[in-house]
Amino acid sequence: MMNVRKTSGLAAIWVALVLGAPAANASHYRLPIDPMIPAAEATLLAKAGVTTTLALLQEVATPDKRKALARKSGLTQERVTDLAHQVDLLRIDGLGPSMVRLLQASGVANSKALAAEDPAALHQKMTAANASAQISPVLPQVGLVSAWIAAAKALPQVVTGLK
Repeated sequence: MMNVRKTSGLAAIWVALVLGAPAANASHYRLPIDPMIPAAEATLLAKAGVTTTLALLQEVATPDKRKALARKSGLTQERVTDLAHQVDLLRIDGLGPSMVRLLQASGVANSKALAAEDPAALHQKMTAANASAQISPVLPQVGLVSAWIAAAKALPQVVTGLK
């Protein structure tokens, strides 16, 4: 009886913690993330106070913030804009660095571009890009690509001024 109560109590605590926890942002990482954000760039970003992709997302939200981050970090404006596109895609649940790279190799720059894609057509582009660049050992199925597109459509635009 005692073990059942202990187990039930632990389960209840776990459920309370999980259900009571604030909604987490999808797929945020500590820097560096090779090869997406290599160590040398992570060091420059850390000097500007950016050590996670969530912090990076906040620092690239507007064109003015991107310019300021480029000045503070020593990264080029173009590279900071590239990073803005990447961390924007990381907001989508299930997208990690390799899938972000694969999407970008498939012509999808950011969440706004992803929202405009057709699942089957994007899956074909991803398959072709991966065959060429060998980015990921596993490709998502069309249903998962469709879910990412739906999630992108539902996301508020946090990063402004991107094409």
